[in-house]
Amino acid sequence: MKKVYKIGAVFTTLCVACIAIFTLTKNESVNTETIAPEKTIVSAADVKGLPENIKDISKEKLKEKIQSHEEFIAYYYQPTCHFCKKAAPDINRMSKKHNRTIYRIDISTPENQSAFQEFDIPGTPVVVAYNRGEEVERLEGAVSAATYDGFFARRNSSAS
Repeated sequence: MKKVYKIGAVFTTLCVACIAIFTLTKNESVNTETIAPEKTIVSAADVKGLPENIKDISKEKLKEKIQSHEEFIAYYYQPTCHFCKKAAPDINRMSKKHNRTIYRIDISTPENQSAFQEFDIPGTPVVVAYNRGEEVERLEGAVSAATYDGFFARRNSSAS
């Protein structure tokens, strides 16, 4: 009987450890540490310079764009986010395919950190479409290229 208790204790300990590891890695993308700007690389494309269709924007400029009632797409990211690095090539490719400019906001910088709460960003990456001062669609997490393709296609059809 003691052997059964020992096996149960080991099994329980392993389960708790696995849950802890999963929880810590899942919340990695919500880390709000300050990152030195000279060390920010989101994707391999950024090493050669920012693509023409991607524009960096501050939280304050983003607020101004929303208040101006323009239609645009914002991309909330963090340079150290694994999922952002995974999603960046698809976002870049699909935004180029649909001829859309993306306004990219690094929410790990001190001046942009409050964007998590202000724009209800649970983690990164998040791509949000705004129109007439309102959020009209959102994609959270690193989704498939086909999902980004559909998102940008819907934005083009709504702009017509």
